Amino acid sequence: MEKGERVRYRLAIIGLLNIGLYAGEFDESLKSCKQNNPKVCSLVAKAYLNGNGVKADPKKASKYFEMACDIDVYEFCAKAGFLYLQGNGVTKDMKKAISFNQKACDGGVGFSCMTLGVMAYRGDGMKQDKEKAISLFKQACELGDENGCNKYKALQ
Repeated sequence: MEKGERVRYRLAIIGLLNIGLYAGEFDESLKSCKQNNPKVCSLVAKAYLNGNGVKADPKKASKYFEMACDIDVYEFCAKAGFLYLQGNGVTKDMKKAISFNQKACDGGVGFSCMTLGVMAYRGDGMKQDKEKAISLFKQACELGDENGCNKYKALQ
């Protein structure tokens, strides 16, 4: 399989989101990303985050996660939100963390609903609101997030 075919194949299975780039594919993928192919940008982001085929760089990863989020690859909205929440490679920014996690939660990513629930429960970056937290934990649980289920059950 040639490099271009591998990239197209990876795009065909982008929904799995557990794939990386081989060292020889990174340059081709970055070029494709810069030519307005945002689905490839999600692969580039993951490569930068994990150091697959390129030196790990969370700041660059965040840029490409955001590009993927812009086209509603919700799992990458969650990853961008987590980077901003932790300040990993980017300046810690609670408003951005909330915004990216809210988009991911609305898009069906249970982990982001759980994250927002924790933030609401603690008052991290938003007004403390235990009822909102319980609602978010319930939503996370309904989306299959085990931690969300545990937190929801504990607060019932």
